[in-house]
Amino acid sequence: MPLLDLSVVLQEPPLGAILIISDEHARECGGSELFFHLVKLCERPSRVVVPTEFKWSLTTRLLIRVWRRNRLVRFIKNRSNTVSRLYTILVYRILQPRLEAELSRAYRDTKIAGIWTIAHDFLPSLALSLARRFCCPLHVSVFDIPYTFGFPDDENSLLKRCFPDWAREAFSLDFASPGMKEYFAPYREGTAERDTVIWSSAGISPAPTRPPQVRSSIESIVFCGALRFFHEMRALSKALVLLERRYGKRIALKLYASKSLDMPACEYMGFLTNRADLTTALRSCDLAYSPLSFDPKDRLLVETSFPGKIASYLQADIPIIAHAPATASNHRFVVENEVGIGIDSLDPELIATRILQYESTPELRQSHARNCQRALGKWFDPGARAGYFSDPFAPVNCSSLVKCR
Repeated sequence: MPLLDLSVVLQEPPLGAILIISDEHARECGGSELFFHLVKLCERPSRVVVPTEFKWSLTTRLLIRVWRRNRLVRFIKNRSNTVSRLYTILVYRILQPRLEAELSRAYRDTKIAGIWTIAHDFLPSLALSLARRFCCPLHVSVFDIPYTFGFPDDENSLLKRCFPDWAREAFSLDFASPGMKEYFAPYREGTAERDTVIWSSAGISPAPTRPPQVRSSIESIVFCGALRFFHEMRALSKALVLLERRYGKRIALKLYASKSLDMPACEYMGFLTNRADLTTALRSCDLAYSPLSFDPKDRLLVETSFPGKIASYLQADIPIIAHAPATASNHRFVVENEVGIGIDSLDPELIATRILQYESTPELRQSHARNCQRALGKWFDPGARAGYFSDPFAPVNCSSLVKCR
């Protein structure tokens, strides 16, 4: 499979085709996997063609390898200013225009009704350039703002300079959180009504289930997903050790992830891909754990991105600990929807105290568990998702949407 996967939905004339530009590499992370689910919700009368290979020129294929496949290059460019500058030139100054030129030639005889992409790296800028060429509307799925990933300075600066263009000119956007929509508001005057918040989910229906039951004591906290926020997890681990040493209270942190952590109180349970199995595993635990970074440099990331696994926790009717700054998206969601508690601290003493307090109020945990299905129904309705994405490109005068060239 190519690393830049192009899916083309060919519509009946005169509607034309929707060109979907996605990053195959992104299937390694939740955001890209979600993007593929969203694309399937576009339900205009169509036939779908997904080419398994695209006939890039030799030079373009080599540059794509630098962009995505060469892990050594990606490792070094984050540690060497010289390599970072060279990488930025090769990828953003040479590869991106080549992709635009070759795609423009490939689809010059195809009526393009709209372009849809994910906000990874330079892809929204590439999609905007193509939308201008084809004089059609652009939709961008923004699960993370591109420059919140801590790229090297050269790359970050370029992504920030390009951001206002596609943020303003996109016909519509979908966001991971209300915080992200707030961040985009200055760029979306007059068009914000076409945008929507999807909470990093393609939609999940509340499941008919027996009323959730919580135990009088907390014996396990569960985490599932990608392991990223190690400082936060280390603080929780220290708190659990403190609880055992000081009170004889043993609580295990069970990890359903792709790898284990060498931290006290952590139990590696493996990685579950089957949703039913994961839900069963989550329900066997007492609390779910959702960390986000306390590092000040990650402030924009934690206030705008949203952990997709929260939907899995809600589906399992399990109260959630949002371990993050009070302004973080997960902290706000959990507290405002009364589906758990927020802990705004890296102090193990404070974390241990909050867990003990939560254990001493089983009726509160019971209420939070019951509220999970309500939150799913309010914010994750798959019908609303399908309605919005059934046609993100309304029939409009395209020349009024982008600066056509």
